[in-house]
Amino acid sequence: MFTILIADDNIDFAKLVVNDIVSSREDLKVIKIATNGKEALDLMNSFQIDIVLLDLEMPIYNGIQVLDMLSEEKKKQYERSVIVITAEDEYVPEILKNPLVAYTTLKGIGQYERILNKIDSLVEEKSNSLVYKKIINELSTIGYNLNHNGTKYLIDTIFEIYLHQDSFQGNLKKEIYPLISFYHHKSVHNIKCSITRATENMVYYSNSEIFNKYFNGFKPTTKTVINIILNRLT
Repeated sequence: MFTILIADDNIDFAKLVVNDIVSSREDLKVIKIATNGKEALDLMNSFQIDIVLLDLEMPIYNGIQVLDMLSEEKKKQYERSVIVITAEDEYVPEILKNPLVAYTTLKGIGQYERILNKIDSLVEEKSNSLVYKKIINELSTIGYNLNHNGTKYLIDTIFEIYLHQDSFQGNLKKEIYPLISFYHHKSVHNIKCSITRATENMVYYSNSEIFNKYFNGFKPTTKTVINIILNRLT
């Protein structure tokens, strides 16, 4: 479940967004509608909100001031968590340089649909980020060295399979490793061998109790590791 704050002084528009979220998204909960910048700032400083829909033009503090006035700790927490609404497209390039801002959307014709699409995109991005972090945590728990290149390639491999589960036919060498090879500028052979070495190191250094819990005492193949992690993601 993700939380969202709607910060917009146009209360009628804000209620439309809230109604749509409530009726169509079970994974998103509206915390509150803030109708001025001070209220938005207070809420963002008091709570950890997953997504903020922030109008630039609001009473008391505008959207840029709200982001600037957040504490340094909160700024780190809100990285790529804000969708900015603006009526002036010349502001967009500058606003997007702010690390807190994930997306911007312009006011005007088609505004409502654009904003809902941006919210959907950010929810998907945050969901994928949580999955990626969970893959890292699972491999670390098993005993993989996160600094090993093979572990990094394995993390990306599992994540790509997760994203394409409906179309993945089970051939790592033909379907997935070429993608990982492209991302990391390495050969497919290098990717495969590095993952194998990372797994061999894991088997050697892993805590025996945890190893047995995951693999029942049997030395796992790469596919075995991948399947176990994927099962634990669902």
